[in-house]
Amino acid sequence: AGAPVLETLQEINVRAAFQKPPVLQLDGSLKVGQKPYASISLAGFWNLKQASYQFNLTTEWGRIPFWLQEYQKSHFLVLEKARVKLIAEIKSLDEEKALFHARVGLEEARVFVHGTNYDGSMRLDAKGLFNFDTKTVERYKGNLELVDVDILNLSPKIARINHVAGKIDFIPDLLTIQTLRGKYKDIPFNARGTLKSFKE
Repeated sequence: AGAPVLETLQEINVRAAFQKPPVLQLDGSLKVGQKPYASISLAGFWNLKQASYQFNLTTEWGRIPFWLQEYQKSHFLVLEKARVKLIAEIKSLDEEKALFHARVGLEEARVFVHGTNYDGSMRLDAKGLFNFDTKTVERYKGNLELVDVDILNLSPKIARINHVAGKIDFIPDLLTIQTLRGKYKDIPFNARGTLKSFKE
């Protein structure tokens, strides 16, 4: 017997044409699921002679599929459920490195990080430089916005924090809390400040 079908792809529409050789222009779209719950679209170009490229990806997911839930189980961060919108751009610098910019919106999300649950709506905006040879992000910056998030099991002494909202900027080894507010045991709180790594 053959392997079970992992996922169904529908309405696949892909176009490729040489606008000005050797520049290959690409664009396409598809839908995911027997009853479609996600859409993906891609547009960009690839210079076959200079190995330069630029692509823009947009995708929206109405839910997290079972195969992605299973794949995440061994990871420190697990996205259990959410409605997701991702807009991403990647642009080559040379054969080994590329710039990236990604914007992610999560609605009705449940995220697990090291045993702590984050439930609610979040936004992430990040950009940086990726090295394909070393498979590492060489530099990055961005921000995380919590729109309305309940945090559960933050620590043995803090079981729950409600309606957390605010914005956190990040660069390597430094988090800057622009503002963070919420309720702990029905007591409102506000926080701001920085968290710096002291590793050498």
